[in-house]
Amino acid sequence: MPEKLVIIGSGPAAWTAAIYAARANLMPLVFAGSPNRCPPRSSRRAAHAHHRDRKLPRLPHGVTGPKLMSYMEQQAVRFGTRIQTDDGQHPDVSDPDDGHSYKYHDCERVDLSARPFKVLDEDGSVIETETLIVATAPPPTAQPAQRATPGRSGGGVSACAVCDGALPVFRGKELGVVGGGDSAIEEATHLTSSPARSISFTVAAS
Repeated sequence: MPEKLVIIGSGPAAWTAAIYAARANLMPLVFAGSPNRCPPRSSRRAAHAHHRDRKLPRLPHGVTGPKLMSYMEQQAVRFGTRIQTDDGQHPDVSDPDDGHSYKYHDCERVDLSARPFKVLDEDGSVIETETLIVATAPPPTAQPAQRATPGRSGGGVSACAVCDGALPVFRGKELGVVGGGDSAIEEATHLTSSPARSISFTVAAS
């Protein structure tokens, strides 16, 4: 019997889809991936690598990416979402502080040539599904400054001016935008309304 819905991904989009699908009694099955593999890892890496988010309502002290994803996962599972793991379709949820005691499974590939769609699990098994949601995302492209300072992500180096430009760590500071394309101009334009002391561009030669 095919699954009603399979979701590939483990970031905010994937868990949001799982929450709403589970509430609609679709009993979704999630391939959340493992931290060092593709394809699902990307969306989770972007959310989990993010520093403490202080903008979300009802969270006055902010929340880190890993803890936020754990909360979303718990909510999805509470409504009936299942997660494909090395221990089967696990009904348990992760602890935001202790992490998982089991390993998420990756989707190796999908076959969309005919219905029901086929999802190949990393253990070689094939799961058929009537509907498939792919909610993965590419990781942010690290610029030279980020690659040179990997430990500074979230502590002075950011990939999102809209997300982080007004945070205390950047207030009153001289900020630099690396890049010369449309995205860099948009980020710098947004920063003009932030409490930064000055903004400068570093344009890499093509």
